[in-house]
Amino acid sequence: MDANLTVSLAISILLLGYLFFVMVYPERF
Repeated sequence: MDANLTVSLAISILLLGYLFFVMVYPERF
């Protein structure tokens, strides 16, 4: 598997997770 693709996928998952927590717990931000 391409390393660059793996890194891009990991970053995308982290960003989606961050946005999810921002929407679920807006009082913390």
